[in-house]
This record gives sequence, structure tokens and C-alpha cells, in this order.
Amino acid sequence: MPMENRAREVLGLDQPEQERRFLSMRIENLWCAEGFAPVVPFSGSIFVPLGPSVDLGILRDSLLTVMRRHDVLHSRLAVSGNRPIQLVDEVKAPGLDIVDVSRAVIQAHREGGAPSALTEFVDAPINLLTEPGFRCRLFRDEDGNITLGILLHHYFGDGWSSQILRREISAVYSALAQNKLPELSEPTQYADYAVSQRQSLSKILSRSFPIGGSDWKTPPHLPFLMIMSAIPTRWDGSILALLKI
Repeated sequence: MPMENRAREVLGLDQPEQERRFLSMRIENLWCAEGFAPVVPFSGSIFVPLGPSVDLGILRDSLLTVMRRHDVLHSRLAVSGNRPIQLVDEVKAPGLDIVDVSRAVIQAHREGGAPSALTEFVDAPINLLTEPGFRCRLFRDEDGNITLGILLHHYFGDGWSSQILRREISAVYSALAQNKLPELSEPTQYADYAVSQRQSLSKILSRSFPIGGSDWKTPPHLPFLMIMSAIPTRWDGSILALLKI
């Protein structure tokens, strides 16, 4: 089999376009290493102070707007043909239950203090197979100040993603509060990024390995983010792994 076809097969690019709901190479390998477990404790959180004068209706609409922009915020994971994939569900209005906490508790949480309602929110497990990797909750201190808590599983986003999320929520809220349409750039969907990543890797592998055969040897150096290495996959006999450069 020509290496170009072999690379596309292993990377899943031989599938129909509508079925290419890949995860990134890094996340695919991380979840594979966990045996595709439904619960993997690997989440990050941010807390956004909103002050005392928050319009909860506008906040909910802002969150819905941002969630509709990014499929990954209303997605869960599945395994299809022994390959992990992303399932995009319908957008549902986020729960905005308000939990009363004191300023002292909020400060203690920032400093790694005793368990509280904030740590309960942060540590709550996410079932990757049945739940989206994005959650939010509101916390109110004794002076009525509202803080938005955001929980994002790292299979769906990282710290950089969280800051984009924070900026977009703020921008949309500000626009809607002034009866304006939010002005945001067109987002890149996670699945599109994952396909693009595989397409780039497929081209590099086709150039870097000899034509013919299916036994791929790892060369000493390859100029790309994800390379073939010695970790067996769950879906065929090929080998996939990570290398950050």
C-alpha cells in the first residue's frame, strides 16, 4: 500500500467527511492511555468576578451565544470502531444556580484552603461519555457580588482556551447589555482543527517514510508536533504517540 494511503488510513482520513469527528492527536493518545475510561480527573477551572449588578438573563444569553459558537462546549466523547470521536449535542441552556459563599471562603479557595462549595464544583467528576466537558455555576458572597465559575475538562480545552472563553463571554455580555450585536471573529471548530492536524501529519509521513510496507520506523527527527512512536493504539497495529517540539 502506498504510504500516502497508509497514512490516511491510520489517521482516519479515509473515512467520509461527515464522520471525521476526531479528537486532537494529543487528547486521543491521552484518553487511549486511560483505556477510554468514562471518568478521567483532568479538569481546569476559572472564576470570573461579575460584581453585584449582574443581569442573569443577559448572562444566560451570553453563555448560550458562546456555546453555540463552539461545538466543543456542548460535546461529549464516544468510541466508534475503536477510535475516539466527538459527539456534538444540542445546545442546552446552562444551569445558573446561585450558591452563597463568603468572601473568606472564596479567598481560602484561591489559596488552596479547606473544602467548600467551590472545591465541590471544581472536583465534581465529568462523565466523558454522557456529559459535556463544560460546566458553569454562580457564587454569591455576603455583599451580593456574583462570581461565575467555569469548569472545563482538559480533553475539550486548556488554559489558553479558557481565556478565550472568558473574553468572549465578557464581550457578548457587554454587547447584549447595550442592545448591540456581539462582534466576534468566526471561530475554528475543534473537529476542523483535528482534521487539519491529521492532514498535515499525513503529508509529512508520506514524505518522510519509504513507499510500500506497513512497518513504520520512527526516524531520529521529524519537524512536526505529533509523530509516530512506540505506543500501540487501540484500533489497529500501527503506532501513534506525542512529541512536543
